[in-house]
Amino acid sequence: DDRQIVPAEFLSAAERYQLMEDLDRWVVSNTLELIGRNASGVKASGARFAINLSGQSLGSEPFLGFVQQQIERSGVDPGMVCFEITETVAVANLQRAQTFMQTLRRTGCRFSLDDFGTGLSSFAYLKLFPVETLKIDGSFIRDLTTNVVSQSVVAAISEVARVMQLE
Repeated sequence: DDRQIVPAEFLSAAERYQLMEDLDRWVVSNTLELIGRNASGVKASGARFAINLSGQSLGSEPFLGFVQQQIERSGVDPGMVCFEITETVAVANLQRAQTFMQTLRRTGCRFSLDDFGTGLSSFAYLKLFPVETLKIDGSFIRDLTTNVVSQSVVAAISEVARVMQLE
């Protein structure tokens, strides 16, 4: 009916029915196509575009080749693209996530570890994944001004990020 549907209304159904890879493919191809059509202006602005990826996509062997093909086809500078992967998804697909990230990083793509701090061994994973950015989980941010535990966790993550020269 041509009405806008917010992600919260369809993501759980897409996950349940194993449609996340199809959705991620659509997002990757359409995002890169749009950036490619406006490449000169976008590149001059210094903009970077973040694309969240699901566990279903990371767990799919052909997905890496698809992403490489879309980047090549679009002509987009890979340095303008940052793929966001949640910590739990990366750990659940450890070997495939490492391969995916290392391969695309060699082409110039960037990576962000999303929802950082929710995993059991968050800091240990920083040595395993070639990321440039940490996105601290919202559960620590929402009560940052009133919760000393959240303040300590955010301070620790920030210090490790600083030492590792991560955003």
